Amino acid sequence: MAWADAKECKALAERIGRGLAEKRWTQAKLAEASGYDERTIRNVLKARPARPKTIVEICQALGITLESVGGGHEPESVDVAAEPYGAYARRSVTNYIGCYFGYRRALSVSPEIKRTCYVIDWSEPESRLVFCEYQKCIPADQGSAEPQHEGDIYIGSDTNLIHLMTVFQGAVRLVTLTKMRDHALRGVVLTQGERPAFYQPSVSALLLNKVADQLDVRPFYGKIGTLPPGDPEYELIDARLRKIEAEVIFFAQSQAA
Repeated sequence: MAWADAKECKALAERIGRGLAEKRWTQAKLAEASGYDERTIRNVLKARPARPKTIVEICQALGITLESVGGGHEPESVDVAAEPYGAYARRSVTNYIGCYFGYRRALSVSPEIKRTCYVIDWSEPESRLVFCEYQKCIPADQGSAEPQHEGDIYIGSDTNLIHLMTVFQGAVRLVTLTKMRDHALRGVVLTQGERPAFYQPSVSALLLNKVADQLDVRPFYGKIGTLPPGDPEYELIDARLRKIEAEVIFFAQSQAA
């Protein structure tokens, strides 16, 4: 089903154009946020015929609400996260769904590197990406493990960043990552490090390597754990974490003489 009314096409194209200007987005940015290519965006802005579902998803990426589309027809259902989560369309984030190995430094004086397993999925009830993280290795014959962290995923509409947030009884744990490149996400985790008598703010560079599009984490249980110096994988991961520390994360510096 395509738009039949040329006048309505033109009005919607103008409305989308104003939305672009208000957000100060480029056509490339709108293409990324909506999950369509730039050619589709150009065609819509030129008021060329398009499916109602395409128009709705592009409008929702811009935060434009349409009550109905195309000659009184109701729009096809679409999956778009709510505005506080970044208003991203499901089709634009499907490449994030799957299992990842997460690597970070031990939050102590130990030189060890921790390897955990993250699972990212689309939640139908909440209509947004969600995640969970498994930090404990269990034998495969002991069934399913319980995640140690889980929460919602926020994607900044005007930034290149993704945020994974866990909130539990007033404690907040925040993971901030750059968007996926070469099947990996790079960034930092800010959490609470546990000491014998107290907690303190703790931070580490974090690398997420995608290992599967599937959501079944059980095949990866056995690899959750610690990489000590001397482990065959340690040198490679250490080098990648150092690169993140040097190039991805910015630490404010004291300017005192």
